[in-house]
Amino acid sequence: MGNFFYYPLIPEAISYHRRQDYDALGQRKSNVIKDENEIDLLHRTYCADIFSQRKQINEKRLLLTQVSDEAYAKRFPQWEPDDIGDYKIQFEIFDLNCDGLIDFKEMNQVLDEFGEPSEEEDRLKYFKEIDLDHSNSVDFEEFLLVVSKLQASSAPGTSIGNIVAKGAKQVKELRRMSVYKQLTNGLF
Repeated sequence: MGNFFYYPLIPEAISYHRRQDYDALGQRKSNVIKDENEIDLLHRTYCADIFSQRKQINEKRLLLTQVSDEAYAKRFPQWEPDDIGDYKIQFEIFDLNCDGLIDFKEMNQVLDEFGEPSEEEDRLKYFKEIDLDHSNSVDFEEFLLVVSKLQASSAPGTSIGNIVAKGAKQVKELRRMSVYKQLTNGLF
């Protein structure tokens, strides 16, 4: 018997563009004039909001992942880079879907899980106050601004402020504990 090679059927990607407009690596050839077809036009028209929203989410996620703690510590001189790291951990607790933003639903769910007794109306009012750019979400910079404002205020904090302050204190204490103490206290 001869050697036979079995090539599984590879499903082709759905494309609304002509194959001859692309090279072997999938890059659009430079000599091709981009013509508007109906599908491109519909796609741009009806998906523009979705693309814009995704772009905004990606930009906000970069604030959390690409900006160093040291850079934030320069913008917020009252904190050390380690403090910023602690606040990132706190932010990530509220950011349930890990998109780099905290929306009202996420904030509500975390406050409920912590047993915070405030009414939803009060939470919504507070959320609108901390959503400085009125995007219906709080990014990491807005979060830091709120925490900074709460720390500077001598008045008792709000529910989210109290939870963040308590969480940051616990993270700091945990970081100071030896691995042995963490293990003996059942933290791992």
